[in-house]
This record gives sequence, C-alpha cells and structure tokens, in this order.
Amino acid sequence: MITAQLLPASHPTLRFDGTIGYTIEGDVAQLNADLAVLDQQSLQEQQYALQLWACTEPFSGTALHGTKIAEIPVATDQASHIDAQALALLPAGRQDYTMVMALTGTDTQGAIQLHDYTIFNNRQLFSQPQLEGRIDCQLHDDRAQITIEAIANPRASDNLSGSLSLELWALDAPYEGGAFCGFELARTDLGTLNGGCEWRDSQFNLPLAQLPAGDARSLVLMLREWTPAGYLTRDYRSLQTLAASTAEVTAVAAPEAAASTESPAEAAAELPAAETAEASATVEGVVAEAVAAAAEAEQPPAAQQETAAETATEERSAAEELDVATLDVAAEVQTEPAPAVKVEEIRKVGPAKAVAAVSINEATLNELTAVKGLSKRVADAIVESRPFASVDELTKVRGIGARMLAKLRDLLTL
Repeated sequence: MITAQLLPASHPTLRFDGTIGYTIEGDVAQLNADLAVLDQQSLQEQQYALQLWACTEPFSGTALHGTKIAEIPVATDQASHIDAQALALLPAGRQDYTMVMALTGTDTQGAIQLHDYTIFNNRQLFSQPQLEGRIDCQLHDDRAQITIEAIANPRASDNLSGSLSLELWALDAPYEGGAFCGFELARTDLGTLNGGCEWRDSQFNLPLAQLPAGDARSLVLMLREWTPAGYLTRDYRSLQTLAASTAEVTAVAAPEAAASTESPAEAAAELPAAETAEASATVEGVVAEAVAAAAEAEQPPAAQQETAAETATEERSAAEELDVATLDVAAEVQTEPAPAVKVEEIRKVGPAKAVAAVSINEATLNELTAVKGLSKRVADAIVESRPFASVDELTKVRGIGARMLAKLRDLLTL
C-alpha cells in the first residue's frame, strides 16, 4: 500500500476519449481505453503508461493511495486505442476499493505527470483465499505454535487455488499490504484448496528462526498464494509487536482484524512509473508465458528455486518493487515453489527421526535444508559463508545464535 503523488500535466498531450474499461480474470488484467492525442509534436517527449489502481481513499487527481494492480506501456505510435494484458497484482485483505484508471507520462527528468484519469462508479471487492476467525500464535524457543480457526477459499467451486503458504514475519513497520521489509520467522506449504471450501481448526507446530538483535518488530501472519508472478499475499493478520529479545510471546488477533492490501512482481505495481520507465510491450509476452506455464501444471512441481517471499530477508525493500513488464518479472514467472504439503498431512507429522550429521562445508543446499531446525534462508547463508574452520563458526551466520547452534550441533559436522 503506497501513496503516489502525481503532478497534473501542465500541457497534456494525451487524454481518454471514448470507451474505458478493465476486466480481471484470475491473475490477468485486461485494460482497454480509447485515447486522443492533444499535442502531436510533444508526444515523443514522454513515456506513457495506462495504470489501474485499487484505492483506499478518494482520488482527487493528485495523490493515489492504494495498490497499483496493473500497468500497460503506451506506445506513442499506437496512442489511439489500448487493449492489452498485464499481470494482475491484487491487494491483500477483504475490503472493497475505488478503482481508478490513470494515464501517466514520465519525462526525461523522471518526473511523473498525470495526463488524465477516470474513476469507476462501482467499488471492487476481490475474492481471494483468506484467514477467518480467531488466530493464536505462540512462540516458544525454537518453535512457533499457530492455531487458525479457518483458512477459506471463497471463490467459485470450480476455482482451485494456487499452492498456498502460511508465513510468519517480523517486520520493521506495521504491515499495510504490498512489499515489506523484515525477517521470516516460520513458514509452511499448505497445498491447494478448492473454491467454496475451507480448512477448519488448523494447527501448526513450525521451526522458528532466531530473530536478529534489533528494535521491536511487528509480527504478521500472511496467507500467500502461488501465481504466475510468484507468491502473492492474499490475506494477513497483524499480531502484537514482538521484541527482538523476547524468547516467548503470545499474540492473538481479533476474530475480524482489519486487513487491507504483495515476489518482486507483487510490489511492482506500487512503484511510480518513473521507476519503471524502461517497460515495453514485452509485458504481453510475459503474461502469455506466465498463463501458459500456469496452465501446464495443476500444482507447482518440485522446488528448483525459491520464491520471492522465501528469498526475502530483512534487507528486502521497496527497491525490489520492479515493474511487471520488465524482464526481471519474466524470470520470476518461471520460478516454481516447493511441493505443497496439505494441512491434513502437516497434522500427522511426528517427531523427526535421527539423521546422520551433515557437512556444513560440503553438503548441498537441499541437504542442509533437510536438517531439522535449519530454514532455507539460514541454509543459504551457510552456503554463502563457507568454508568454516569449525562448527562453532556457524554463530557468525545470520540467523544462528548460540542457543540454536547447541540444538543443531549433533546434526552438523565439518
């Protein structure tokens, strides 16, 4: 959720003229608009874009507060009619929004100008997988115990969700949707969920990453869904503030905690057009590839690369909010998540069996990740910090403290 300040163009070169509309089907937005050129000579001086916004506050023509759902580059040689697709990056939560179509231009200095806009009369409510009822989260030493009254998919009965994941994050600031900066504490894959169905009274006992020393953090539980753009946040609950030095804390969300509007692609729609001026018509090819790839597989195959959420660290920032039309998003579209584990399967998991010690200097990333208590993020950090002279040097790795090392010592070797 961001606020974009748009400066009204002093000499507009384009404006809406005729039909303006949009449709959203799954993860694809179709934008169309008839345009009129007001100043042909000045047309080449800017790069233009057609943007669709879901706004939480009224739009007066200057400040857009909300989520940029989609953006289409407008080629100056085709500036009479636009009808194109882009990935739809929907806001998380369950509130309804005022929908705004904006026609923007970016000059050579990077300044964004608003040439025209229209506000649609009907407010938009997005139907997405969601968290329902009471949520209880207790952190004990190296485990997170989470109880959720219901996880539901309110879509049509024939609309199977993408692979869902439940993620617990400690963020630097209260979460309002979109991109975020923080530290992943725990996560688990849930699998897919049929439309009109829900999982009731779900309980999870998850490995808990050690929180780095620092200021107090905002604790957030996110429900994320795999899409052609990677994992996107569909719903979330903000829990109580978590102090970095706290070893145990109980955080409870109200039954209907307020939730509003999140992979680089998820946050891409929240950057002003000046940050993405190099976007081009390749977006249609990106979308076509993404939709085709999604259709070929009923469920994401085995993990070959981490999703944007799993590779995010405390250094994740708005800088990763790249435009959906860039080649970076094309690369993200082709990444796939780890195989899903259904909730019913998670409940049946018993104590881990003893395993042979794993070499911290020679083991593969997958072998390290298989060690109980080592998250993918921490395993990545171990690989990047090699070689080690002793197992004790693991305390230099971000995310591993003395207490965590004591629990892992029998499972690791040089």
